[in-house]
Amino acid sequence: MKKLGIIGGYSYKSTIYYYEKIVYALRGQCDITIRSIDYTIFDRHTEANDLNGLRMFLQEAVNDLLMVGCEIIAIACNTAHIVKEKLEFGKAVFVDIVSAMANYLAKEGIRSALIFGTTLTVTVNFMKNDFDKKGIELISADDNPHFATLDAILCDYCASPGMAPHTTLANDAIIPIFNMLERHKVDAFIFGCTELPLLCDGRQFEKKFNSHYVSSCDVHIESIITAMRALGHPVTDDNEA
Repeated sequence: MKKLGIIGGYSYKSTIYYYEKIVYALRGQCDITIRSIDYTIFDRHTEANDLNGLRMFLQEAVNDLLMVGCEIIAIACNTAHIVKEKLEFGKAVFVDIVSAMANYLAKEGIRSALIFGTTLTVTVNFMKNDFDKKGIELISADDNPHFATLDAILCDYCASPGMAPHTTLANDAIIPIFNMLERHKVDAFIFGCTELPLLCDGRQFEKKFNSHYVSSCDVHIESIITAMRALGHPVTDDNEA
């Protein structure tokens, strides 16, 4: 059995979601170590645009997972992937959320996509190169004031207790997403924050805008499960999700 190491995302909510989905898909036949980061330090680096500090902070987490024998490593956070090219994973397989999304969209024949997410994820648009290689135009959903509103709602959700969002918070998220989708005509739209699909169901927008909804965390989770199976994880009929 291959040992999976997960670096917890911006909040505990998406980390729980990853764990639940992976364990369920593999019917508990998995060896998982979760390295939960101090997200206040993570925020400090991202808010200051201190990418070197962020790299060193995340490398320490990667090293901890390598020391306990993890053979597959994933980071349950989109924003953290801004320094993915600078991280060293030794002999472990790194399952990259950005590559996973680009590969998925290319397979689906998508040629343009709008990405929603946190400030750094959207404004820096560090995913562009991976998408360009697949011939996909990646557009940032950073229309203000809608983007600032959604960013604030995401922060509130991450700081709130429990997995289920307050009804008001979930409803408030619909308006800025709707307005930005209305302005941009794209083949697909990506919830590029691992908490966003937990806050709001993107499928409700598909029919109205004739656009394909993509949950970055769900695509990433499927790629993690595929990597575990490809590297020798036991597969039975019961393993199918």
